[in-house]
Amino acid sequence: MIDIHIADELEKELCYKIREDVFTYWQKVPKKIDSDWLDETSTHVILYYSKIPVWTARIRIIDNNLKLERISILEQYRWKWLWKELMKFLIEYSKTKNIDWIVMNAQAYLQSFYEKFWFKKEGEIFKSSWIPHIRMYLSFK
Repeated sequence: MIDIHIADELEKELCYKIREDVFTYWQKVPKKIDSDWLDETSTHVILYYSKIPVWTARIRIIDNNLKLERISILEQYRWKWLWKELMKFLIEYSKTKNIDWIVMNAQAYLQSFYEKFWFKKEGEIFKSSWIPHIRMYLSFK
């Protein structure tokens, strides 16, 4: 029923479509802000639910840290248990990369959710693309 994996070249287009639906249409972020040159060199994760692509995230490794970016899930699939599966996958994937930290700029309204997975906040809330965000991290040290 659930298939989560690293997206291949063809699936990257599906990842971009999910992001467009979430960020451009639902959250009104201009497409030129969501899509950037980092997409080409990043790893993309995709989740299928009943063979439908519904979730994606962009991953970059920077200075022995794994940065989660562009986490997006289609609105009709935002069930709590599905989010938990997504986070488990990302944390397990991170462990295979022998990194020190996972870092992300999370949308602020999701802070308490990420804290359930041992993420801690760092700093104060700031705006990115007019949306409140908070920097969060998970240490593997």
